[in-house]
Amino acid sequence: MDEHYFTKEELNRPDTFIVNGHDFLGCVIFHATVCKENPSLPRKIDVLFERLTTLYKEQFDKAGKNFYLKEFKYTELRPWLREHLLPIEEIKLLNLSIYEEKKGIDVDDENRDGFVVTDRHASIKEEHDFVDLEALVQNVSNDLILHSIGNNVSYASFYKGAI
Repeated sequence: MDEHYFTKEELNRPDTFIVNGHDFLGCVIFHATVCKENPSLPRKIDVLFERLTTLYKEQFDKAGKNFYLKEFKYTELRPWLREHLLPIEEIKLLNLSIYEEKKGIDVDDENRDGFVVTDRHASIKEEHDFVDLEALVQNVSNDLILHSIGNNVSYASFYKGAI
């Protein structure tokens, strides 16, 4: 996309907000890491990092050297995240437990166990832990919106240390 510099008026629209590429990348990596019972870096994080970087560079407007921005309406972010994150193979793998991976079960296998029943006092063994992809989309969406309205959450420093 062409380089575009946002005016003050463009950045202050009440029905929209701006997401920068670094915060998008860091937020997804952060929630892919902590959005489960036993936080750990995602498998194939280096490939995931590259795919997410390519995604924002293709979908966001270039606003300076290595700086990309995208404007969203509040109601558009979650559907956009579903559409663009969920097809990524490394995102799908987050939904596969280590146990399932060792057994050779594919993430798209229709014969996978449907769900695990637990309660807030039980803990899931790390080998059975996985990321709920809809929760991932929701958490990324919520945090990007909170960040845009001044919650001072910055994921840029998180993603730089991830690899």
